[in-house]
Amino acid sequence: MAIQSPSKLETIDYGQQWWQHIFNANAQKENEIFNKLQGLWDGTATEGQVAVWDSAIGKWKPSAAPYPVPQSAVALTIGTGADTTVNTVSGKFFTIIISKVTNFVFTNFVTGMVIDLVLTQDATGGFVPTFASSVVVGTINTDPNISTWLRIYKIDTTIMVNVVANFTL
Repeated sequence: MAIQSPSKLETIDYGQQWWQHIFNANAQKENEIFNKLQGLWDGTATEGQVAVWDSAIGKWKPSAAPYPVPQSAVALTIGTGADTTVNTVSGKFFTIIISKVTNFVFTNFVTGMVIDLVLTQDATGGFVPTFASSVVVGTINTDPNISTWLRIYKIDTTIMVNVVANFTL
C-alpha cells in the first residue's frame, strides 16, 4: 500500500484485507476534489459530458462532447476544376475515386472538425494527391485499385491529413 501524491489516494495491494475501506476512502477524496471544480459535478451523472474551459467565466464547466462532424458544408476544390461541395452536415465519411493528379483544398473547416475520406486509385493508378495548406502524416499508396483511408481534422490553424490505412476492396 502506498499513498499517491498530490491526490493522497491510497493504492491497494493484491489480496489486501479491508480493501473496501480504502476504496471507499478514495472515493470520498475524489468527491472532495471534484466538488472544488464548480459546476463539474452536481451528483447527477450526465452521459457523454466532458469538462471544457469557459474563458468567459474563467472556469471549467461540464459540456456536451463536441460533435466531430463539421456543422457547415466543407468545400473540396479538386484539381483545377470546379469546387465540389461535400455536405458534411449529414455525414462524416466520404469516398472519391482518383483518376488524375488531384489537389485537395479544404474550406469552411474549423478547429474540432473531423472527416474521414477514402481515396481509391483507378485501374491506372499512380496519381499522387496533394493537400494545399495541410500537413500529411503517412504515405498514400498510388498502386492501381488501392484505397487509402484518411482522417482529416483541424488543430488550431493547421489542417492535418492522417493516413490511417492503405487497403484493397
